[in-house]
Amino acid sequence: MSKKLVATFLSVLLTATPLALLTSSPASAQTYNVVTASVITVTDLNFFTENPTLSFVVNPTDGTTLAGTMIMGCLNGDCGDGETGRGFGALHIIGVDDACVEGTPGPWCRALGYCVEAGVPLNLAGSPFGAFSFDAKATYLAWKYSADYHGGYIETGGNPNSTPENQNAYQSMTGANGNTAPVYAAAQVLIWKWVSDPNGSTVWANHNTSEAVSDAGTGFSVDTTTDPAVDPDGPIDTWLNLNDNLGGPYLYADDPEALMAAANQAILDLEIEATAKQGPWTVADSADYSGIVITGAVGPIYGETITFGDGSTAVTDANGYVAWPDGVTELDFERPGVTYLGIGNEDSQDIMLAFGEAVNVTRPVVEVIPDPTPTPAPTPTPEEEDPVEEIALTDEDAPEEEELPATGSEHTPMQVAVVLMLVGLGLTVTVAVVRR
Repeated sequence: MSKKLVATFLSVLLTATPLALLTSSPASAQTYNVVTASVITVTDLNFFTENPTLSFVVNPTDGTTLAGTMIMGCLNGDCGDGETGRGFGALHIIGVDDACVEGTPGPWCRALGYCVEAGVPLNLAGSPFGAFSFDAKATYLAWKYSADYHGGYIETGGNPNSTPENQNAYQSMTGANGNTAPVYAAAQVLIWKWVSDPNGSTVWANHNTSEAVSDAGTGFSVDTTTDPAVDPDGPIDTWLNLNDNLGGPYLYADDPEALMAAANQAILDLEIEATAKQGPWTVADSADYSGIVITGAVGPIYGETITFGDGSTAVTDANGYVAWPDGVTELDFERPGVTYLGIGNEDSQDIMLAFGEAVNVTRPVVEVIPDPTPTPAPTPTPEEEDPVEEIALTDEDAPEEEELPATGSEHTPMQVAVVLMLVGLGLTVTVAVVRR
């Protein structure tokens, strides 16, 4: 091995070792001291009593339900009996008197529900309802796409735009948005997939919801077989004769194909949404206490509106996180809560209702614990050398000089030996270099 190679190796070894030591020390995580923990308060938003008797209600003039909640057409090629057509969407459910919790105006209480028995007729007879657990994805849809989504639905009391003496249980809307109807229809057929089909129906037995847009034989289509012909969006057409459409122009006026296309797209969108956001939902402080994180059964809950104590709002991000604004000490949001099953009387279909829970969270008070100051390493003390004993020489101690015989040189034998030794080393080095 050459001297140059050895020198290079030693240089790398000496410079690499300190670098590894410097980069191998992990950074310490920030720690906190919770002075006052956040408090979570949950309030049930169900305004029906524990076991109410509720009724499905339709428009007595044409047998249709509320505007903006239903469409008429075919599903997976099935258009019904050819005489009445098929309707898809949310169901208008009403309770009165003892069916409503104490203090309800009227007392009249209402909800938008969904059928959970595909192919079974629905009548107007009152049905007993009670708490029941459904598929979590169906529960999410029945809660999310209910009264609040409609926009103009009156859940309790009478129409606030009417005088008290003219208010009644059947005043159910202050406005309607026909653009919501395709979404209600999509929610209904997905609930059949997750609740009705596992209990015996075959709505999706030979079709795949993922092909609702790509396959013409899957999903919704315009009914061209029923005689007399059905109006795919009759309720909203009737409403718009005298009223405006909530939220802006109605997108599907005189365009049943566009109405069906929107409903099919909603099947795809809502299935993805319900799968990702199925409950139960939990809420917790973020790791650094700067906000909250909402998590569902399969992951973070994104896109949900949070209302802060100062009236401002924010939406949870892809991680289910939302930050606390400066100076705000509490926030509120709604999540899926209790669900009811209505057992249909007189061979009527069963109905599900889903209610929300109001969640209030107070902001925690925390202190940041500073990282400990590292203690500097002590400076090593050099080892003390053994003291050198000084020997004082005097003239008396000096040895007598002895004359040496003349040799023609002034070098002593010792000097000669040193010179010879150095010469020998030089020869050795020279030989080594020559032999390399």
